Amino acid sequence: MIIKVKAAAAAATAMLVAGAASAQDDAAAATYKFSGFGTIGVAHSNSKEADFVSSFYFQPNGVGKTRAWSASVDSRLGAQLTANFGKHWSAVVQVVSEQQWDNTWRPGVEWANVKYAFTPDFSVRVGRILLPTYMQSESRKVGYTNPWVRPPVELYNLFGVTKSDGVDATYRLRIGAVTNTASALFGKTKVTISGGADADLRKIYGLSNQVEYGALTARVSYQNMRMSMPALAGLNNFGCVRCEADVPLSIANAGATYDPGEWFVTGEWARSRLDQGSFHIGGVKSTAYVTAGYRLDKFTPYLTYAQIEQPVTAVPGDSVQKTVSAGLRWDFLKNADLKLQYDRVRPGSGSMGFFVNGVPSDTSVVSAAVDFVF
Repeated sequence: MIIKVKAAAAAATAMLVAGAASAQDDAAAATYKFSGFGTIGVAHSNSKEADFVSSFYFQPNGVGKTRAWSASVDSRLGAQLTANFGKHWSAVVQVVSEQQWDNTWRPGVEWANVKYAFTPDFSVRVGRILLPTYMQSESRKVGYTNPWVRPPVELYNLFGVTKSDGVDATYRLRIGAVTNTASALFGKTKVTISGGADADLRKIYGLSNQVEYGALTARVSYQNMRMSMPALAGLNNFGCVRCEADVPLSIANAGATYDPGEWFVTGEWARSRLDQGSFHIGGVKSTAYVTAGYRLDKFTPYLTYAQIEQPVTAVPGDSVQKTVSAGLRWDFLKNADLKLQYDRVRPGSGSMGFFVNGVPSDTSVVSAAVDFVF
């Protein structure tokens, strides 16, 4: 049964009150852990027509047209506090500082939730939680855990919202050497994108399932929601009825990673649909990428191919592009790496791709980043 967000908050309060005595009994066993992560990056683009960005909806400018070199594309700093209260209760708060839609770097709360583990394999969280849209959603902001300087923008910019306020449940089942993890969520969120437009995402529900077997990990997910965005009201003049209110949006994702240790291959596919009746706003978009890498002691060279296509659209110049990337990762410390990456980006004819502030032609981007965790 779908739980309303307000009801979920009330349930969380009830759970906290009910668990207070148990948590107090286990106070001696309470533990706290502070950790952090960050990326110091710099990027250069040869384009003077548009800005390359890593977060299409939330970065107002990047590298290229605005400036030839930029540290804002990939740099960020995050901190996380995790508290465990006995055997069942835990809580986490994660704060991240990165370039925002208004060109500030003010910290934002990514996660702030309470978790109750009914068993070691079944748990429920209430509060601000991760939106698990993609395979690397949980670690997409933690550069040290990823092979690239940044996750492929063609796929990870398809739906850029990373969190929601609500509830989720996770159940893990082990059968021999196979581990299956299933999750369900319900929530809502409100975001402001570049240019100052507000988007209200309601009735977000999602399902995901991940299977792990030896070196293989495979995952599928689906999310559906209703979006209200006053900025879309202008499309009413083109035959769309109330485009600014309650627009249905859905995202499906499938991915797999094979990593036996010395080398790895990982890839994902995603498809989004944003429409109002028979009128397609932004159309039906399909995107995919594949990355392969080979580990040579502390060095990992890798190659990536990514693309996004839009077979149905009512918005000229929308996001269509292909990228070929080559990179090298050097793990020079046990908790830090240096990455160098070259991207050749080819937007579709007349398309902005995932650039901002202009319509680009073929563009080369060179990036360097130091990732660290503590």
